[in-house]
Amino acid sequence: MRYKSTGDLYSRISKSYQGASQTLTPPIFDWESDSDLDSDALGDDSHNTIEPSIMLTPQSVRNDGFDSYDRTSTRTGEQDQIVCAISESRSSEVIGVATVNITTGQADITRILNNDKYQRLVELFWRLPAEPQSFLVLKSVPGKGNKSLLVSCLQVECPNTTVVPYARRHWNEAEGLSMVNRFALRDDVKAIRACLDSNFYASCAFSAVMKFVLNELNIAFYRNSVRVRYIQPAETMGIDRSTITSLELLQNIRPATSKTSTLFGVLNSTRTPPGRRLLRSTLLQPSTDKKQINERLDAVEQLSTHEELLSELGKNLKGLPHIDIEQVASWIAQTIPQSRAPLEDGLAIFEGHHQIVLPSHEELYNAERDLTYILMLKEYLGGIRKLHDTLRSAECTSTLCDRVRRQCSPDTLRPIEDIIMNNIEKDALYSKSPIDIRNNRLWAINAAADSILEQACKQFRDQVDGLNAYLETLNVTFGAHLPGGAELCLDNDRHYYLRFQWTDVEREIARGSAAAGIQTLSETQRLRQCSIAGIAVVNGARKKKYYHCRTLELLQKSRAIQLQADIVTMQSDKAVARLKQKLLKHAGLLLDLSDAIAMMDMLCAFTQLSTTQNYVRPDISDTLVLKGARHPTMEIRKSNFVSNNVCSGNPGARFHIVTGGNMSGKSTYIKMIALIQILAQMGCFVPAQYAAVPICDRLFTRLSTDDKPESDLGTFGVEMREMSHILRQSTKDSMVIIDELGRGTSPQDGMAIALAMAEKLVDVGPQVFFAAHFTKLARVLNSSKQNSVINLHVEGQSVVLMDGETRQINLPHTIASGPVKNEDYGIDLARRFFAPRLVRNAEKITQFLREKDSQKKSGPITQVLKQNKLVRALPELLKQAHDSSMDDSALISYLKRLQVEFTIRMNKIAENDENAEEASGGEKAAYRLERPILEKPDDEELEAWKKRFDEEEKRVMRTNAPYTSNKRPIPDREGERTRKRNKTDDLDDVDDWTIRTWKAWPSMSRSTVDN
Repeated sequence: MRYKSTGDLYSRISKSYQGASQTLTPPIFDWESDSDLDSDALGDDSHNTIEPSIMLTPQSVRNDGFDSYDRTSTRTGEQDQIVCAISESRSSEVIGVATVNITTGQADITRILNNDKYQRLVELFWRLPAEPQSFLVLKSVPGKGNKSLLVSCLQVECPNTTVVPYARRHWNEAEGLSMVNRFALRDDVKAIRACLDSNFYASCAFSAVMKFVLNELNIAFYRNSVRVRYIQPAETMGIDRSTITSLELLQNIRPATSKTSTLFGVLNSTRTPPGRRLLRSTLLQPSTDKKQINERLDAVEQLSTHEELLSELGKNLKGLPHIDIEQVASWIAQTIPQSRAPLEDGLAIFEGHHQIVLPSHEELYNAERDLTYILMLKEYLGGIRKLHDTLRSAECTSTLCDRVRRQCSPDTLRPIEDIIMNNIEKDALYSKSPIDIRNNRLWAINAAADSILEQACKQFRDQVDGLNAYLETLNVTFGAHLPGGAELCLDNDRHYYLRFQWTDVEREIARGSAAAGIQTLSETQRLRQCSIAGIAVVNGARKKKYYHCRTLELLQKSRAIQLQADIVTMQSDKAVARLKQKLLKHAGLLLDLSDAIAMMDMLCAFTQLSTTQNYVRPDISDTLVLKGARHPTMEIRKSNFVSNNVCSGNPGARFHIVTGGNMSGKSTYIKMIALIQILAQMGCFVPAQYAAVPICDRLFTRLSTDDKPESDLGTFGVEMREMSHILRQSTKDSMVIIDELGRGTSPQDGMAIALAMAEKLVDVGPQVFFAAHFTKLARVLNSSKQNSVINLHVEGQSVVLMDGETRQINLPHTIASGPVKNEDYGIDLARRFFAPRLVRNAEKITQFLREKDSQKKSGPITQVLKQNKLVRALPELLKQAHDSSMDDSALISYLKRLQVEFTIRMNKIAENDENAEEASGGEKAAYRLERPILEKPDDEELEAWKKRFDEEEKRVMRTNAPYTSNKRPIPDREGERTRKRNKTDDLDDVDDWTIRTWKAWPSMSRSTVDN
């Protein structure tokens, strides 16, 4: 039917709406029913044909989802809809993985070498912002009854995700490449195609996942509107699921209410959803690119030295609306299979009866959401301009800050801003107030080009003016009886209501109830319908210190205003659709802006933590050295946390065994090292006074002792499975953290298994920190793997109190060299819980076993082994001195000290002195010989060393000179030097011998020294 004018068309649309609304009388005694109509009345159709005798008001959704940003969640996008396709070779050696995040409009493609039984695949799933909703796998040949190993792994690791067998025809390499050409951003197509060349399985996976999204989920994307990325797994540190759980990176093992009880909680002061998403991704896959790490450290260092800049950037980021710009880009990229029909298309005449196709609830909600997206995007761009101005005025010189500044420049933003400004009113702003949100939506679109929209806006304005006039009339009446008037508010269901201060109306409501004789009713019933200042109100309810209610006339006016708002919304939706088409070609720019904001947000979070907790910048080097290191989560919860040192500078000794009593802090110490390693490779400062950190390719932990009944594995089975994975996958560039290996079996078997696995790790050469109660482990390892193990212990002492029986255990939680001194710490701890008689019996048994063991150590074979150990340690120390940067005087002093220590130790062993270990410092002395402090000693220290050397040399010559010459055969030339030193106290000969030995070291072979 043709209409005489657009005004006539608008009149018919408005009349149909109003005619449909005249028969509606809301239940006046039920507060909820007025705002929440029966959703079943809407039906499942996209449009509802309504006759004049029927009224339908679309129900709105209470939460638009824009302000649901929660920092406590371990997943950054719990509502993200992710689909994943997995394609593997027949031998399962190569796996292609493609994921599509429909919520953010991004697709990731990667290729995995499956040499660890899908372990890297599981790690990839854990790094996603949300658990995938579907796994697509190749549909098996009919008749095969057994599940594949891949399907079994997916069902065990991700039990809440559906595994969908997808037909073979969808897994096509050529179609995967065609999908890249069709959907990837134009600037990315060539790079993605280059990565997928000869990458058959990754291309097949991308083909399958895109077909599933298009055909099964009915989600369509505009051409060249999806960000497709090819991920290189080799550029990040590998962290498996067990490590994520054991180190409590995302979630506590035990229930905890504090947000700072996990490493993610400590780091997360981000203010934007993309920043939080990037922080989580970076935490689970720290970089192994030294250049990238240093760029982040440079940015954090610059921000930490400019407090005003950091504060201003924080305000800029906080001022951005809580909108996920990646979701906006996805919204722009997605097409609507069945576009919403304009209102004039739904108006028709059938057999003389007027009918109108009203928009459904979902259509109205989507139209309002689209308008809100546009307003939020407009404000977001304004916030980015402020961020750019802040960076420009601060003259940031770091690479990352400068990159963010250039990405947020006005020239970059101008294409998008021009499109928005040409279609959106200049004064239209985003607001969080319900009334302001609706008004801004209604006046957002320039109505000059649409007469229906223009007239609907005019009607809406007139009706709102009438509503305000009605409110003034009510307040005149209320003012005569109440201390304060009524306030007009709009709820989330877009209905107006009156709000009073409860103290203002409490007495008036009680008086009205007494006059009506309804005092016997409950308070809720009396408040629903009452009289205030002689005006009848309905749907009343007390909300804390306020009283909410409505009048019948207010209900009618609110309904009429809402109907006009619906017309404006649907007419504005056409303009929004055109606006989306114009923004489509700039979808890639929006994603680049999101990346820039996310990076700046994460860097500000790093800086915030580093400045408030006194972190330092780590040096990325080849050795691990930490001075005054602290546990990043425990130091926040405990103000008196004890710091410790870590040193692993010797390339030949990378296996560290940490012993100590129960509750002494062994586990905390080794966990601290792993967390600092992660922080450093993320590009964040670390909790220490000084830090030098190497780059690790993978981080492994064996910490928890839980069994897994679902896998038919006990504690020992879980230990063996995890250690098997570590032994297969670790390299010389890995870090391994092990706590109490072998606890799930007998002590003898546990010691044997721990020793065998430790030897294997020593051969591979990763950085290992092994906390154990096996005090003999380091001694046995050093006998088979010379100078390859460093023994540490956590200090602790047991003090006998005045009564002679009670012992107090002091645990300072500090790390020292050598084995633990008090091997009876278990018995000391047991005194607190058991009777003295039982403890004394345990002491006797311990003493008997110790005496039996000491008899084995006093033989000649043990002496030879001890001497060989010292001799083997000497070449490494000479090489270390040769490579050092000490001047001549410091070098001479150091070599004197080394010679004296070496001679004393050899003579003590030759004497077979039972107290040799204690007299010369015990294992501490051996540790000092293996790991000397390369620094120039002062004069007093040199005199002390000289005096000690002279006394020991003279004592040995007097008491055991023949024994020494017989038991310690040496070459003739060295014997001459020794005899010469015995005849004179002049140290010049010592210096000559030492310096000549040091200079000759580069030409000496280890075998010569050993012989």
